[in-house]
Amino acid sequence: MKRIVKRYLAQIAQRRGAVRAVRAASTTAGAPAVDKAMGATADANAPAVDSAAPAVFSTLLLSRLPIITPDPSPFEAQFYSYQSELLKRLMWTFPKWFYYKKGTLGEIRYTQINKPPVSNDRSIIYPRGRPQLRHLRDLRFKQEIRLPKTYREEDQMMGQSEENVKEKDMSRKIIPNKRDQEGRGLERKLQRTLYMVRKEDGKWRFPRYQVGGAAGEGGGGASSSSLHSVIHHHLSSVNHFIVSPQPCHHLTHPYGKEYFIKAHILSGELKGEYQWLTKEELREVLGKEYEGVKHLLST
Repeated sequence: MKRIVKRYLAQIAQRRGAVRAVRAASTTAGAPAVDKAMGATADANAPAVDSAAPAVFSTLLLSRLPIITPDPSPFEAQFYSYQSELLKRLMWTFPKWFYYKKGTLGEIRYTQINKPPVSNDRSIIYPRGRPQLRHLRDLRFKQEIRLPKTYREEDQMMGQSEENVKEKDMSRKIIPNKRDQEGRGLERKLQRTLYMVRKEDGKWRFPRYQVGGAAGEGGGGASSSSLHSVIHHHLSSVNHFIVSPQPCHHLTHPYGKEYFIKAHILSGELKGEYQWLTKEELREVLGKEYEGVKHLLST
């Protein structure tokens, strides 16, 4: 039994040695061809890096989150309106007899501003259906109640115009200024998520900083020191927070590897030539690079 085990282990060792020899020979013979292919397919706009080892880049996905809720679509508006009307129709009848005793001044004022429903007369034909009255309410429709105002409320309304009494409409629009039209303002497109791009070498791209070293150094290519370098280089004058120090995505290029780090801006002004763009606007600006990061972008 021992002889069989020794013979089996010897065969495994011989096979491993043969595999290592084949790999070493193929690596030595194919290295020039691989280098030549990588040089032919290199990006024309690729930054100048050390040819001894692939470069490592930390790219910052700096976003401004939506400030206001988005406007509902026509279908959503109809759905919410239907649910609201249905809820009002199924609500309990307002107990007028509890709040306004019969024969009091409050009941008289309540009756004056709330018209009673159409009575159910057996001798009349109703085109929209016969009324279903219960406690002076037609159960087929929602009950709209207007309550009489108190003396204090009437005194406060004296001397005020109808426009001032009308409930103020909270405007969801901000008048765009020149900076917003140029894409440099944080106040543009409040319902959307904006991403910051910076112009480097005549091309718009996400802010990128070379952290150096061979690919794979520093724990996935984005160490804490490289992260602080990116922050100090691009975000030294703004209030922000990093979503996670770990990269959310990476791309492999002929000239090195690129790791993406997500961050959100709270306030502040950036320096240099930059823009705040939506997901659709980034498609036009980034070009082919957009396909590699479009799944990371929010609307």
